[in-house]
Amino acid sequence: MAKGNQCPGKSEGVGKFSVCWSAYSNNGSVILVNEREHHSLGYSVLRLFWIYGLWALSAALSLYSLLWVRVFVLVEIPMSLFRVNPWVLRFLDRWGSVLLLLMWLILAIGSETIFRRLPEHKDPVRTVARVFGVEVLMLAIAYGGHLIIS
Repeated sequence: MAKGNQCPGKSEGVGKFSVCWSAYSNNGSVILVNEREHHSLGYSVLRLFWIYGLWALSAALSLYSLLWVRVFVLVEIPMSLFRVNPWVLRFLDRWGSVLLLLMWLILAIGSETIFRRLPEHKDPVRTVARVFGVEVLMLAIAYGGHLIIS
């Protein structure tokens, strides 16, 4: 197997990857080697765990904040401000919960994309702070509204 830019056979550049034909294979096995970064497997696995750990934390925080949004927007506002019928409240809660879960899914996929592309960013700390800042702001607004109405 090839490590870094060393190739036991012949090599051709294709974009940001190198295609390397092994000298030990009859059929020419293809190995994609990223020319920009040549880190060890341990570093790559650690970076992968770090990125997906941040994503899992972000997904959990956004789910928690959306549950508070559900309590505030779909239960407390209709009950205290509009005095709706319990049947209407149940309808709003069920369908609103489905919409909020779809919104959470979009947020989780979006944050996974942002965290997966994190090594490409010039300032990854600022990117992580922005993602978590939006989620904490959403949680603070929902919880603050809950405290005001209660």
